[in-house]
Amino acid sequence: MKSFRSPDRWAVCLLAACLGGLVCYPALGQDADQLTGLYTPLLDTEIDSWPVDPAMSRSQEQEIWNRLFQTYTPRRSVVSLQRWIRDVAPLCRIEIDRDGLESIGLTLDTPLEFDVDTPPSPLIVSAMIAFEPLDCVIQIQHGVARLTCGYAADESLAVRVYDVSGIISQTSHSTRRPALYQLMETIRTTVDPDSWEELGGMATMRPQSSRRGELLCIAATTQTHWKVLVLLDRFHRINNGVSDRNDVHDRPFANPSSQLRTTGVPVNDRASYLGKLPRFRPQ
Repeated sequence: MKSFRSPDRWAVCLLAACLGGLVCYPALGQDADQLTGLYTPLLDTEIDSWPVDPAMSRSQEQEIWNRLFQTYTPRRSVVSLQRWIRDVAPLCRIEIDRDGLESIGLTLDTPLEFDVDTPPSPLIVSAMIAFEPLDCVIQIQHGVARLTCGYAADESLAVRVYDVSGIISQTSHSTRRPALYQLMETIRTTVDPDSWEELGGMATMRPQSSRRGELLCIAATTQTHWKVLVLLDRFHRINNGVSDRNDVHDRPFANPSSQLRTTGVPVNDRASYLGKLPRFRPQ
């Protein structure tokens, strides 16, 4: 059985930052444009991706994501795991892998610690911070969100297909495949490096060509998939000049009267100037 090494706290905080932002859904099933609260990159991606799961469609998966990103406010600083499951049930039903949790010494009476003095955050963010010291993760598979231990998640990886054509579309046909391999190497070295099979982990990644374009088929934990999706979406936006609703260039500057910034370009001409900057093109 593969032992599970707890992720570094900075990695958990990094993922929380990627997922973070106060997100509140007035009603489930709404798209990212109908969100209220702070911007959440994971729910506003331009890149296409699909879960490969015989018991879960992309719309079912999106519904679970929507539920996990509803605002959650802990009622107590310390609460048992069983009580927490009951408290969050109206937001999202989370199953418990009892065998997996018992294998690392956890029970329904295990206490969870929350910081009740911080502003409300998405349910998944507060859960990740509370579960990180316990070596627990939330895995989304077969249409359910399940709380399990790290090594159990590693042994039952979620599979996902990503369309990365928009990232390498501006390379020539002869350099497209090398660009795809370079992109794969970037993912392996920046997103949970120890989790990939090349470094002794369980996650795998393979390229696949299709009529649609270049695809990546990745088997990894749910939280690793979230990081990969946000990274690929950022590459896609940079390469295609697509901004998001939280892009700093789309917001007015704090001091509108100031005409020059670090680039020396007048504020009124900044948009046209940015549009002329070279885009990301993998070699």
